[in-house]
Amino acid sequence: MNSNQFKELVKISEDYISAAKRKKINFNEILSGLYADPSHFVYELIQNAEDSGATELFFNLFNDKFEIIHNGKDFDFDDVEGITGIGLSTKKDLNKIGKFGVGFKSVFAITEKPIVESGQYHFSIENFVLPNQLSLNGKLNTKITLPFNHPNRKPIEVFELIENKLQDIGLKTLLFLTNIKEIKWKSPKQSGHYYKSVKSIKDIKNTNRVEIVSQYGDEECFEEYLVINKPIKVNDKKLKVEIAYRLEADENGIEQIVSVSDQESKLVVYFPTEKITYLDFIIQGPFKTTPNRENIPLEDGQNKIIINEISNLVADSLPIIKKLHLLSTSFLEVLPIDDENCDEPIYSSIFESVKNKFLSNENLLPTNHGGYAHPQDSILARGKVLTKLLKSKDIKLLFEKSHWLNTNITFDRTRELRDYLINDLEIKEIDFEDFSENITEDFMKSKNDDWIINYYGELIDRDSLFRERTGWRSEGALRYKPIIRLKNNKHCSPFDSDGKIQVYLPTKTKSSYRTIKSTIAKNETALELLKNLDICKPDIFAEIKEFVLPKYRDEEIEVDDDQYFEDLGKILKAFSNKNSTEKRDELIDNLKDLPIIDSLNPLTGENYLNEPSEVYLNTDDLRNYFDGFESALFINKGLYKKFGQKVFEEFALKIGCNNIPRRIEIEGKSFSWEEKDLITSKAGYSYHNQRSNKDYLIDGIENFFLSPTQDKSFLLWGYLLSSLNSYSTYQKDRFFQGEYCWSPGSNLHYHYYDAKFKKLLISGKWLFNTDNNLVSPAEITLSDLADGYNLKNEDLELLEKELGFKLNEIIEFEEKTGMKAVSPEDYELLQELKRQQNIDIDDDEVDEEWVPDVLPADVQTSISDGEIELTESEDLSGQNPSGRNKPYDSDFDNSDEDGDENEGIPKNKIGEWGEQYVFKYFLETKYSNLSGFEDTDLGFMGKDSSNNTIELKWLNRNNDIGKGYDFAILVNGEELEYIEVKATIKSGRTLHNITGTQWEFARRLFNNGEGEKYKIFAVKEANSTDAKIKSISNPIKLWKEGNLYAHPIKFRV
Repeated sequence: MNSNQFKELVKISEDYISAAKRKKINFNEILSGLYADPSHFVYELIQNAEDSGATELFFNLFNDKFEIIHNGKDFDFDDVEGITGIGLSTKKDLNKIGKFGVGFKSVFAITEKPIVESGQYHFSIENFVLPNQLSLNGKLNTKITLPFNHPNRKPIEVFELIENKLQDIGLKTLLFLTNIKEIKWKSPKQSGHYYKSVKSIKDIKNTNRVEIVSQYGDEECFEEYLVINKPIKVNDKKLKVEIAYRLEADENGIEQIVSVSDQESKLVVYFPTEKITYLDFIIQGPFKTTPNRENIPLEDGQNKIIINEISNLVADSLPIIKKLHLLSTSFLEVLPIDDENCDEPIYSSIFESVKNKFLSNENLLPTNHGGYAHPQDSILARGKVLTKLLKSKDIKLLFEKSHWLNTNITFDRTRELRDYLINDLEIKEIDFEDFSENITEDFMKSKNDDWIINYYGELIDRDSLFRERTGWRSEGALRYKPIIRLKNNKHCSPFDSDGKIQVYLPTKTKSSYRTIKSTIAKNETALELLKNLDICKPDIFAEIKEFVLPKYRDEEIEVDDDQYFEDLGKILKAFSNKNSTEKRDELIDNLKDLPIIDSLNPLTGENYLNEPSEVYLNTDDLRNYFDGFESALFINKGLYKKFGQKVFEEFALKIGCNNIPRRIEIEGKSFSWEEKDLITSKAGYSYHNQRSNKDYLIDGIENFFLSPTQDKSFLLWGYLLSSLNSYSTYQKDRFFQGEYCWSPGSNLHYHYYDAKFKKLLISGKWLFNTDNNLVSPAEITLSDLADGYNLKNEDLELLEKELGFKLNEIIEFEEKTGMKAVSPEDYELLQELKRQQNIDIDDDEVDEEWVPDVLPADVQTSISDGEIELTESEDLSGQNPSGRNKPYDSDFDNSDEDGDENEGIPKNKIGEWGEQYVFKYFLETKYSNLSGFEDTDLGFMGKDSSNNTIELKWLNRNNDIGKGYDFAILVNGEELEYIEVKATIKSGRTLHNITGTQWEFARRLFNNGEGEKYKIFAVKEANSTDAKIKSISNPIKLWKEGNLYAHPIKFRV
């Protein structure tokens, strides 16, 4: 030892201490705030031993001191200078872990005077930096002694602190150390041992298996890692980065790579820092750290280089893992595959490197058969059954891919990995429906019968693949696929284009039916599927379907009389079978559009085979009505004679023959541009496209008017009533109307007008009065009709209205005055009813010709919550007739303008304008994104994004029929909202009239806990471009809380 050097060092240290005191530098405060854990110094001592080349390290804990002994290089003077300095070190090699200067100073957290004995040096350190030379003891190894003499920590506290740390140094402390292989420790009552062994892997460079063992008392822990390193160069310095994958055997004893815990995934700079990487393996690199070594500055240039090198190392480790036969589903889950962590720079960098590696030209994804594949050549199976059914050649044919990925990758077990493969590597996942949609006849031909049977077994519980098309769902993927193997080894779909079963189970005898191959149908599993599809052995219905009906579908039907009667006999026999309702109905549907009825034209005497809808029953009444009409066709009476009139007519009516004159579609009425604009504006739109235009005639009616007789008149009257009877109550008036269909976009709208036959019936003279004179409906009342007209039918009132009969005096009076004539006895009852329903009697005349300044269709819709405020009722107590109290301020009741004051505009017209505006809001704003949109009589319906069926009903769309509310909103058929519309041309706060019916319905909902269902839409500034909707929900609740002012209130006693 050079004593002069040492003395010079002491002199420098003393000067340093003096200078620090003058500058009031407090090393205790600086060092105490550097580490959150005061026992962190143990890691710093391990670092010093590693840097000195030690292979063994021993910690000896006493009640009053702590000894550290290692077999590394002896101290030289530079080391003494470094360990006593602040920020000084002899360690210029970045591969060495830290700096003596700051790192070693952490021991001052538990001692006031550490002692170092190494080689020719034996000294203590005082005041953090001052070396004090001691006499040599002749020790061969380096020994550091830390007496428990810290002024602020009791020895027992320091003892427990160190003992706890020795028990929990952690296995991974040794993981990335190059030199130290063993750490032993001992205290007065306990001892422990950490040991590491390293085995290089043959033929794989820079890759080792590292086993780490810890022993404490009777407990022993063992972990094994695959450690891969990569030499790098930073600023001309040779460094290395490392990754460590945890190895573990599964329940079958097969070794695999598994995830480390979140706590173990901290970034390592030789020793774990506090930097969480969110990785499932461990990475280590020579990063620049913060002074306490707990974190790294990510913006540092050197650290960015190291992050990039580690990312490349992880990517390059994939072929190594594959070579070691460890590239499994378990390993894929260890990789960074969760893009939600990509906000963290280290994770993001490795994520991208690994993704690019998978997309490179290497095959790195484990397949179902133990090999590896590229993402572009791979698919995932949603269920193992697909991988059993479809081999590599099958998926090549169906999906142009060659490999199933490992079937352990599933939605339930490895969802994160599955999502990564689908979303980031763009690998398609195939389910049974995808498979079904891609099936071809060539594919089915390539399969043997055993495969077909196995395939049918897998289809048994997959009913959705065979479902029918509905209004909102497409048909099942297999409904029209050629999956049924026939006896001739050809294939067909189970259903024909009309959705009917077109194949049968095999028969015992030879037949011409299309039947399933017997070897397949005999298998119980396959048979179960076939029966589930309602495939059965052929019967009379099958015979008709396969061999009778096709003859009548040809353009030229070549059937002689004998064959025709034989065919018709089979059909009638099947029709009489009441036990097979479904098959019978199917037969009826098939016959409706088939030229199967032998018909007669009485004028020409010619016979034809015609579709049922073209033919009438051969009755005297119909023959009389159509007398002289050249286009009328009647059932050939030979059919009545052959099969019986009653039996055949019952059959004929079922398949569509007519027993009354048909309502026939003709070319629609021609509309001018002015008429079209009027139609459009009334519906609240400014433009439209015509979709269809249909007008109607009654078959033979023009021939009828050539020579009307009383008998024919009676018949036509009866036919009209019978026709009305076939319509629903709501649709009856549509019978008399033509239909003009148009759309402003994708939504269909309808305008109805008087049909051509109605105009003929109104204007023509075809009715006979009591004097047997021909008259038009407008010339007589019903009571003036001759005997023979049915005047007791339930649709008589509608017929009277539509045809424009002359009204009797009472009805004329009611029409002219708008009043209702009632008996004196009923008058009081009517008044009471009005009082109960809170009907307002309004004597104002309605101006039907009022034209709005602006159409609702041309106004941008706007909606917001109505402004409500707590109503402060005036205290009216203490009044007396002397007038000495303050007069009552009536302005409170009249402070808001009455919403019904609309500057002379009829309030019903403003109401209609408001409802059209609200309908536009629903149509074009709130429900503009509905799919499968369909216009209805009262509004529209469609599907929302959650596949719920939304229906809007506008009760007053066609007539003023809404009671209690104007709109109803239904979700999946359940009424969930009721909207009452109030409109005014005024802005701001306004009083709106609400009827007793409306108020009581809202109260009923409130009492049932459903008050939020009722809403009031107050349309402000109607009839202007500034119109807007103010919405109020649950008015009863608001009123009860004093947040909704009501004036006046009517009540009944």
